[in-house]
Amino acid sequence: MIQKITLIESISRKTADQLHQHLMDFAEGTHRLFWIDNRAYVEVHAPSDAELLRREFPALVGGAATYDGGSFPW
Repeated sequence: MIQKITLIESISRKTADQLHQHLMDFAEGTHRLFWIDNRAYVEVHAPSDAELLRREFPALVGGAATYDGGSFPW
């Protein structure tokens, strides 16, 4: 199941890119980093990758803002 995870509002593009690089190195499934206006989101396909983000980078994940494919506010 695809999950979209909101990152904190104050994250810089450099930090978000470093987080993306970490996922490229350690994530099990497919993922992507994208921006809507000035807000960064990470989309992951494996539940373990969502847990990896929350465990390794709790200060960068924007609270409980996690969406599945049908609930994302486009």
